Amino acid sequence: DHWPEASVTVFSALLYQVSRGEEFTGSIDDILTKLLESTKMVESNLLGHEREVVKRGLTELINGTLASLIVDDSSPEHASSVIASIVPKIRALRYLRGLENKRDFSIRDWVKNDDKKGWLFIRVSEEEMDAAGPLVTAWFDTVIKAVLSLTPSKDRVIWNVIDELQSLGKINSLKTALNEGRKHGLRNILGFTSANELMSIYGEHSAKAMLSQCNTKLVFQTDEPTAAKWNAELLGMEEVVTENESLNFGKNDSQGLNEQRSDKYLIMPSEVQRLPAFTAYLKFSGDYPVTQIKTAYTERAVVAEPREPRQMPPPLVVKQKVILPRELKIEQGLAGSSLNEPLV
Repeated sequence: DHWPEASVTVFSALLYQVSRGEEFTGSIDDILTKLLESTKMVESNLLGHEREVVKRGLTELINGTLASLIVDDSSPEHASSVIASIVPKIRALRYLRGLENKRDFSIRDWVKNDDKKGWLFIRVSEEEMDAAGPLVTAWFDTVIKAVLSLTPSKDRVIWNVIDELQSLGKINSLKTALNEGRKHGLRNILGFTSANELMSIYGEHSAKAMLSQCNTKLVFQTDEPTAAKWNAELLGMEEVVTENESLNFGKNDSQGLNEQRSDKYLIMPSEVQRLPAFTAYLKFSGDYPVTQIKTAYTERAVVAEPREPRQMPPPLVVKQKVILPRELKIEQGLAGSSLNEPLV
């Protein structure tokens, strides 16, 4: 869990530092420019040998913060690994460009207003998930934290429905939502295709602990043997008592009765593998039997386009600053190249 935690710490510090800048206008372009800008310098060592050094703006931004302990110049390989894990988050910010002038909408305010009812859909197509996934993860995290900040209520009901959970990154607050969300009125419905993928994201122990909080379980067909076995265990086991009678004939005839106790799947893994389409096993919390149910697919009439892509702003180009020794500056100046500093 080190890399995700380290990247979150550094990325949060970067956004905070950028927002505190005197020249910050509140635009996404300002944030991206500050995060992407860099300066190429030529430095000389004690022997007079020159080398090119690229100093990135983001390392200067976090100087003096806790994040500077993670991105340390004395450990360039570690710093590069952390920065590489931040790149997808920075890339996702591109999809927010140009939205500053749109009507404001606060997820936190919407959640905290008990008088407002309605649906909030966060939808991303498959081809956009790799790039926009960090944004979707952040939005779900915001929803959950906003609900958990509310006063406990027996009357409030907020449904949090996440389909294809394994396609998102780690939602840090999800485990807390499953453990403590009920008293705040939060109800969770989680859909995923593979428990193995979920365990690779959250870790085996955390994933099992999270799913144990989901009292109602609906299991559809899966071919993968390990997943089928895991789903069968999820549906539960029963204790089976087998009695074995033994007879001994001889000088001293005897008769014995032995009991053997063993656990047996309520639903065998092979039964999970053989489930037909639109058929599933349903398990409720409490003393209710596991039952097989059938669902039907309903073809809905198309009343509107499923999505309308917006016109994105032109690509943002962040130029690299160049600082050269005086001799090289003169040569570059004679060649007609523009520099970020005057020649004299």
